[in-house]
Amino acid sequence: MKKVNRNAALIRTRLFATAIFIVSLAAIPGIVNAQETLGFGVSAGRSCGNGFSVRRLPVNGFGWQAGGIYLKSSTTTYSNIGVEQLYILNRTENSSLYLVGGLSYSYERTRSENWVWDSQTASYYTQVGHSTSKGLGGGVGVGAAFRYAQWDQIWFSADLMLTAYHDTVLPSPQCAIHYFFR
Repeated sequence: MKKVNRNAALIRTRLFATAIFIVSLAAIPGIVNAQETLGFGVSAGRSCGNGFSVRRLPVNGFGWQAGGIYLKSSTTTYSNIGVEQLYILNRTENSSLYLVGGLSYSYERTRSENWVWDSQTASYYTQVGHSTSKGLGGGVGVGAAFRYAQWDQIWFSADLMLTAYHDTVLPSPQCAIHYFFR
């Protein structure tokens, strides 16, 4: 049974890596034009996907970001994937202001073990339980990206989004740091 679970996890990881690679290939035209940039980095937020991310930030028009992560330990499995669409309102050499909308999907499963005393047999036994949390979230908002002063290829971004997740609507911040290729 464990071998099947490991194989399924390996397949999911490979599928996610392949999806990120395909999204990266779709952005290659942005690499050729020096005014459009493609960046790789990390992001954290309800609708952008937590973990490693790829972002295309053009001079004007539409850009995008995709990201996610898959983590597994002996008791917990966590995965999150997200995509965002950016509409550039204003871009200068050192900053960018944009509207953003995104969707993400998260999954978390936790395994717990409890020792229980059986008074009839005068011994302990292990009671195993599982809890699963999963859901689709999304949001819309406004964001800004700023170039780091000493390294002009590193950009920080911060978004303030109105996010809907698990029947709750809240304003939530998200942030990212990307290294952009030119």
